[in-house]
Formats: sequence, C-alpha cells, structure tokens
Amino acid sequence: MSSLTLLLPLLLCASPEPPRFTLRVGASTAWLHDEGGALVDLLPVLVVRSGERQARHYPFRLSAAESGPREGGWRLVALAEAPEVAHRLVIEHHEGDSRLHLVLTSTTRRVVALKEEWVRFRTGRFQRVEALDFAYRLKHVRSTTFLGGLTPRQVHFDARLSLIGGEGIEGAWVHPDKKGRYEVRLELEHEENHPFSTYEACTTHVDLKARRTPLPAEPREIGTRRRLEAEWIVGSAHPLRVARYPNGYRAAIVLTDHADQSDTKRLEAFAFGSTGALKRGEVGSEYPGFVNRGLSYTKTIFVEKRGPHAPQFEETAYRALLDTIQARGVEIGLHSVTGEDDPPSRVEALVKQFRGAYSGRVWIDHQPDTNCEAITNRGSSPGSRYILDILAKHNVRLLWTARDLILSRGSLNLLDPGSSNRRRSVIFKHPRFPGFWLFSTSWLFLKRVTLLKLFNAHHLDRLASERGLLLGHVYLETWRRQGRLKGRGLIKPSPTGFQIRPEVDALFSNLAKRQTTRQLWMAPLGPLVTHMEAALRARINYSPEGIHLRSSTPLKGLTLLPPANLPESTLCVEARSDAPIAKGREGSVWFDLDGVGRGVKILDAEGRVVAPIQPASVAWRPVESGG
Repeated sequence: MSSLTLLLPLLLCASPEPPRFTLRVGASTAWLHDEGGALVDLLPVLVVRSGERQARHYPFRLSAAESGPREGGWRLVALAEAPEVAHRLVIEHHEGDSRLHLVLTSTTRRVVALKEEWVRFRTGRFQRVEALDFAYRLKHVRSTTFLGGLTPRQVHFDARLSLIGGEGIEGAWVHPDKKGRYEVRLELEHEENHPFSTYEACTTHVDLKARRTPLPAEPREIGTRRRLEAEWIVGSAHPLRVARYPNGYRAAIVLTDHADQSDTKRLEAFAFGSTGALKRGEVGSEYPGFVNRGLSYTKTIFVEKRGPHAPQFEETAYRALLDTIQARGVEIGLHSVTGEDDPPSRVEALVKQFRGAYSGRVWIDHQPDTNCEAITNRGSSPGSRYILDILAKHNVRLLWTARDLILSRGSLNLLDPGSSNRRRSVIFKHPRFPGFWLFSTSWLFLKRVTLLKLFNAHHLDRLASERGLLLGHVYLETWRRQGRLKGRGLIKPSPTGFQIRPEVDALFSNLAKRQTTRQLWMAPLGPLVTHMEAALRARINYSPEGIHLRSSTPLKGLTLLPPANLPESTLCVEARSDAPIAKGREGSVWFDLDGVGRGVKILDAEGRVVAPIQPASVAWRPVESGG
C-alpha cells in the first residue's frame, strides 16, 4: 500500500484562507512579516575567524539578478565574501507551502584553517521561544541556549515561526536579548565542537599529566565546499522528533572496556558468571554474568602479547571466548594492537590479523603518552608514526579522544541537558579525520561500592527520563588483592578461577530488566553510532498533506516521537507486511525504514489527523531599503 493512500484529508483547525506573510526585500535585509509584525531577517551576517585574528563580520547582500518572484513562488539568493571563504545563500518558497528551504554553501578562497565559520540571523520580538533540548523536551529559551549535534534542532518562535535544522550544521545557538528579540547562529565550523588534543611528545615513562596540544581544523584547499541546510516554517508547525536510539530505547549506556586487566579466566567470569561456566553449560538469562543477562558492551583487546599483560588474541581459549561473546552481540575492538610502542608496519600486520576474525570498528589508544603510534600522540599526524590510513583501510572508524568528561552531580548523562548554555561534545567528527567518528568517555573505573551507588535506581530513572547517553571508561575484569586497585573488582576468586560478585550481578539483572522494558539500551559503541548517524540524517518531508520519511541507508528500528509541542498526540505509520510497526510509551513508534520510505500521520487525543504544517502564502515585496 502506498503512503499516499494513507495520507487522508486532514482535519485542519486553520481558517479557510491560509495565513498571509510578506517578505520585504532590500539590498541588505529581507524581513519576513506576518500580521503581528517582523519575524526574521532572512539575510544573515557571516562570521569568520582564522588563526589568532578576532572574528570578523560580513553582511550578506542580495543578488538582484538571481532573486525575485518565480512561477509558483520566489527565490532569494544572497552573497557574502570574506578573504577566506565566499558564501552563497539560497532560500526558496513555493506558493501554498509554509516552508522556506535554506541552503548555504561555503567555498574556500584560499588555503586556510578556520576556527569559526557561522551565520547569524536576527529576529523580531516574540513572547515565548522554545528549543528542543538534549532530553528531547521543549525548553523556554530564557538565556543563551545551545542545540547540539545528537538531537534534532528545533526552535519555535511563539506559534508564528519555526526553525528546523538540517545537514551540515555543526552546532546552533539561540541568544535572547532584553527586548524579546533573538539571535540565531548556525555553525558550519567551530573548533570547540570537536575538542581533540595530542601529546606534545612521546615519553618513555607514564606521565598522566603530560602536556597536550589542541589539534585545530586542517587547512582547507582552495575550492573546498561545505553545505548547510535548514528550513524556516511560517505559522504553526508540529515537527516529529527522531530518537537517537533504535527500537524504542529511551537511553543508552556504552561500556568501553580497556584490555589491560583481561585474561581468559576473568573474561569468562565477568561474561558468564564464573570460570568454567561454558563447559558446565551455564549459559542463558537464568545464570549470572553480564553477557548471560543479555547485556552488551565494547570489549577491546591486544592482538599480540608485548609487555606485562596476559595473552589474548593469540591464545586459543581466549579467542574462543571472544567468538562466543561476539555471537551474543558484544563488539570486539582494539586497545592499540599491543601493550607497547608499535611501528606502523606492526600495527598494519596486527590489525589485518584482527580483521580476519572480528568486525569491530573501535580503536582505543593504550597508554598514549608512551605509545608513539597512539591517535592522541603521533598516530594522527603525517610522519613516521602515522596510522590513520591503516585504520581507514581496515574500517576501524571509531577513535577514542583519551578524554574523560565529568558527570554532573547525581547524573549518569554525559549530554547533561540541564547545562543548555554550553557545548557537550561526546560523539563527534573532526575536520582532520574524514570518515572517522571520535568519542569521549566518563571515568567509571571506581571503587565497587561507589560504582554501585552511582548506578542506583534514581540515577537510572533520571537517565531514562532524559533520553540520556553514558559512555564509560572501564576495566571490567580487574581483580587485585592489594594496592590502589583493591576494591574495584567486579569479580572475586573462586575454586575454579573467578566468579562474579552477587551484588554486581544484581545490578546486571536490574539493567537487563530495564533493557527489556526499553528504558535502557546496553549498547556496543559501533552499532549505536551507526544507527544514530543514519537516524538523525533521515529525510522528513513535511507538507500540508502529510509527512513522509526516507533514508539513504536502510534503518532498523527507527524510533519516532510525536511533536514536542503537541503533548496529547500519537503517531500512525503506513503499514507494510514486510516491516511491522511497534508502539511504545508516550506515543512513540519504531519500524524499519528503507529506500521506499514511510508515510506518517499525527493524531490528536480524539484520533483526528493533525496537519504538521499549515498552507501559507508568502508574498515577495521589494522595498527601497531594508528594514
């Protein structure tokens, strides 16, 4: 059944005549008006900063030859030129459609590494402006508010205007002033969106306080193009919220386990409850152990024994364990390739061996201050220790920043929606690493009693309510009788080797129950990033007739949430026999999305179809001067 047959006539609450808007166009301003007054100036200001210079501002100027009314609508083209980059802004409107499609193209004019590149729009006065926060809730913008890259960018200005962010936006800001006006910034580039630093030197002894230098954006070649897309929607708009996680999961925890403390006996005890559990057939959810409880994580390993660590990849029994836990959903990644400094030739040989057995795409530097090939040392800079090309060749695409973020008090959520006035770069891309994702973590290698308190019911409930994300830096198989690591172990000695501690397995059992009820996804990093990237890039076409979704890549379990500004609403999705639909709390739905796409309807509390946007007329009106 096609989506068109399900997009039934809508029961609109609007008046028979669509609302009328006017675009008053001058050489340097293009103010959009409704009956209540000025909404937004569609000709922004370009802001650029390179090197140590202060940021400089360049106004957009209308291209009169390319702009004006067209059959069925109008087209606005404006240009701005800085010494480093030239920008071309195109905004198009089609008659009867309330959407104004915005495409901004940046073209590099000279070789330059930009620290900042963004455009600034100014608005008229509004009574209430709301933006979608990291917890997927609309929050009143009372102070400067940041809209990050792991959440749909949505801003509503009363019920008169909305901004929906699209591809190419690194970050977005909304700044109120004291007179009820706002400034909206859309960033193509800002160095603080991709914090990454490298050690200044490769040392021969561990120095956790060794100096690190921020790695700036790589200089762009002349002619390099970047593209940013967004939509201004006039009138009332009810956009969907595309969830970060699949299959209705509200929040996600990713444990990234470093290889240092791992050996065969400890790994089996952590995963399956005790050493020898597999031989005894103690496999399944009725038995203790992290993997037995149906939980997953990212387990990194050494491919070859060098240094004081136990043999892993090359040991037959350990490899058999890895195969078993991978078959149950655990992601196997790399903790460098050995426990010592390695030249690129050894890195390539061992990564190739690893790739013959495992599909994980995660690389976590081991002891990056002493391992010269570490990504956070010399491995990411062209030279004798450069390995990024090797990792790309073998599809190792997720790189740790060797950076641990501090959790807010009483929270497990690295996205920290309560701090809306600052950036929170947890998973991101860096201009120097095309094709790679970078991730930061939180230090969770804590005393056991502290860890168990941190994962209490209140904190887990809060993480789910905030649709949060936790990436943990852990050593899950640690056991020490004495020393600084005493008291951090999740396992303890047993007659056969080791066994999971009962209080720890009680936590695993609780996490499993929360996963079953979709409050929480205990996720491997690779599948999480793959889904999140594709989900947040899904194309949603809003029109007065309905909503249609498409994805350039197949998406399993894409989860949609009803519009945040329609609390008493639910979703109805086009049914297809080959792709069933599941429903969850708060009107959420999830389903598989392929190249055919899906039709979606919004239903109000009485089951009536609600239009996502209203028809509108936006008249083009030239004026002698902007304003």
